[in-house]
Parts: sequence; C-alpha cells; structure tokens
Amino acid sequence: MKVELNYDKYGRMAYTPSFHRKHGKPWNKEDLEYLINWYDIIGSAEMSLALERPENAIRTKIYKIRKEKFKNESCRN
Repeated sequence: MKVELNYDKYGRMAYTPSFHRKHGKPWNKEDLEYLINWYDIIGSAEMSLALERPENAIRTKIYKIRKEKFKNESCRN
C-alpha cells in the first residue's frame, strides 16, 4: 500500500489518516505521560508517529501543558 505524504510550509507531515489514527480523539493518560516524558528527547516528528497524532497536535498539546504548569507554579509564589 502506497501512502502519499504531504507536508506543511514548515516541513511537518500533514494529517495522514493511516499514520494519525488518534487525530481529533481525546488524549488518554498513557499518551500524556509518554508525551511529557519523551517530547524533549525524541521531538515532535517522531512523537507524532509514536502517538498517532499530527505533529501540530503534538506541539499544541505540549505548549498547553507547559503553559498550565508555568501558570500553576507562578500562582504558588
């Protein structure tokens, strides 16, 4: 089976149904833990394939997690 891959203007793989089966579905605990623990090690491109979500969804989710963490830490001080 040949799959045509498309990339956005930044070189990120665009949504491809055969690779991104979890696109648009809620995040589960295991995927969130994997994202948090491995994002800085493997990056968004490899994470996209591992979690079956588009690279943009990976980047958006990590941004929101880090923003919330920063917000919570700054409220404690």
